[in-house]
Amino acid sequence: TPFFLSSMSRHWSILSNWMVNAVMLAFAAPLIFGVWYPYPTLHVLEMGRTLCTILGIQFFLAVTLPILLIKTNKTKKALAIDWTLIIAIQIAAFLLGFFVLINGRPVAIVFERDRFVVLQANEVVWRSSKGNDHCAIQGSLRGPLLVAVDFQNPKLSSTELIFQSLQGIEPSQREELWTDYASASKQALDAAKPATDLRPEDFEKFFMKKINNPLTADMLADQIKFIPFTSTKNKEWIVFLDNSGHAREYAPIDGFKQYKQ
Repeated sequence: TPFFLSSMSRHWSILSNWMVNAVMLAFAAPLIFGVWYPYPTLHVLEMGRTLCTILGIQFFLAVTLPILLIKTNKTKKALAIDWTLIIAIQIAAFLLGFFVLINGRPVAIVFERDRFVVLQANEVVWRSSKGNDHCAIQGSLRGPLLVAVDFQNPKLSSTELIFQSLQGIEPSQREELWTDYASASKQALDAAKPATDLRPEDFEKFFMKKINNPLTADMLADQIKFIPFTSTKNKEWIVFLDNSGHAREYAPIDGFKQYKQ
C-alpha cells in the first residue's frame, strides 16, 4: 500500500543517514586517534571530554533530527526541505567539531630542560605570527613533531625569557627556538630519573608485570629512565626513555613528586 511504501521509504532514508554518519566517523577515527592525537596526547591534553562532546552532538543530530522531522504524512517538497536542513546542520556540526580538534591537536612534543611539553596548535607562537599573537591552525597535519628548545639560540636572551614568561609564553611555545630532538637526547637522559626511583607500587605496576609489557621485553628496569610528560592542562604523566633517549612507554604518574631519595 502507499502508506507501507511511504513508511519503508522513511525508515530507509533515516537508516541511510545513520550509515553515512557511521562511515564518516569510521574514516575520521584513524586520523584523530592515529595521526593527530597519538597515545597518550589525548589524555595529557585532556581533550577526551571535548572529543566525547563532539561525538555526542553528532550522534544526537544524526539520530534525533530525522526521527523528529521526517514524517510519512509530509509532502515530497516538505521532506526535501527537511532533509536539506538536517544534512546542513550535520555538516556544520561535523566541520565545527573538526575545527576544534584541528585547533587543539598536538603539533609538537618539546623537550624543555627537565620535561617534555605537549603543545597544541593554538599554544605555539609561530614564526609567521605578527608580534606575540598566537597563530592557530598551523603546523603539520601529519602528527606532532619531536623537538627540543635550543637555549643556545642567539635569539634567546635572559631578559627576553623573563619578559615572555611574564606574558605567559614559555620557551617551548616559540617555534623559532626549536631544534631537532636528536641534538638534545643526551640532555633528556641526564635530566631523567631511573625507573627504579619510582614508588614501589608504581614500579610494581609498570615493570614487574611482564605480560605484554614492551618495556621489559629487551631491557632491564634499571636501564630505563623516566621524565615528566606534561601539557599546560596536565602534569600527571611521565614518559619512559630507553638508553637512546627515545620514548618506550607512558604512564599516568606525577613525575614531579619526590620519589626515593
